Amino acid sequence: MQNYNSIDLCKFICSLLVVAIHIPFMAPVDVYGVSYDFFRHVIARVAVPFFFVASGFFLYKKFNLYNISLDVVKKYVMKIFQLYVVWSVIYLPINFLDYSQNNRSALIDVVSYLRKFFLIGSYLHLWYLQATIVAVVLLTFLLYRCRSIRKIATLVSILYLIGVLGNSWYGLIAPVKNEFPLFAEIVKVYRMIFCSTNNGLFEGLFFVFMGMFFAHFPLSLSLKKSIVCFIVSLLLLVVEYVFVVNMKYARGYDLYFSLVPTIFFGFLIVKKCKLNNGPIYFMMRKISTLIFLSHMLIYNIVVYVMSFLNLKLGWRWESYVATVVFSVIFSISILKLSNVTFFSFLKRGF
Repeated sequence: MQNYNSIDLCKFICSLLVVAIHIPFMAPVDVYGVSYDFFRHVIARVAVPFFFVASGFFLYKKFNLYNISLDVVKKYVMKIFQLYVVWSVIYLPINFLDYSQNNRSALIDVVSYLRKFFLIGSYLHLWYLQATIVAVVLLTFLLYRCRSIRKIATLVSILYLIGVLGNSWYGLIAPVKNEFPLFAEIVKVYRMIFCSTNNGLFEGLFFVFMGMFFAHFPLSLSLKKSIVCFIVSLLLLVVEYVFVVNMKYARGYDLYFSLVPTIFFGFLIVKKCKLNNGPIYFMMRKISTLIFLSHMLIYNIVVYVMSFLNLKLGWRWESYVATVVFSVIFSISILKLSNVTFFSFLKRGF
């Protein structure tokens, strides 16, 4: 039986990269008066797309594309939705504290939270769970109705193009907005409702489709050529980042054109690498999920405790290391406890 231990290892690394996005530990580099945050805005940005691709790969590998098991998809979607609800409830007190610091009425705060829960993501990083649900439901619908992989690939590519234009290349559509007031109004309304284009429709769908592609369409490209292509793609990603920063195009740093080949060849390399079986990889798979879901909770607790003790915690290495260490300890503890019958309910959280 083929193992994918390398994917589990990479998911663990990606969970640490996600923490680095939210708790940056490297100072930006100033070059001729322009500030570049290469690690946070380039290297770390491969993490979430990799998670999407891995999710699509493992889900759609379970059945034939021309005989889709809706029961399997439904079970997967319900599992992700359960995680979303559980962790939304866990983060609710933090949301409440954030809302309590503004001067808005309770009704407006409730409406704002419901909007975030259903349309954006109930907390900073939980948008990924919501986006995965949207992406899987849409892709399964397209596969069930259309059945043409080429047509689906074209559609998801167009949606990703729109996503990039609404994110790192946002500056390109500014002149269009000035020329076409109706288009400008549509963009304005969209941003009022959804805030950004890094969501299930414009990002998740494309990369989940890529995962499905890897599951059913094997590629003969050698490992050596894949590595060369990955390095070239990564260099192009750096160049693209520098360009959009200098041109002041970016409204966000989540989606790039060069991210597509970077993730494609990166996942291909990881998929081709075979690691010997061992229990550590299964644990990494679970820990990576828990780190991803819990790291902002741990970070908030660390900040609160340090503040209560009147201890100063830096914004760079200290914050990042403390969050990672305690997140790993928390994750391992939850895993161990969940194997005890009395605490088996904890499995609903990962």
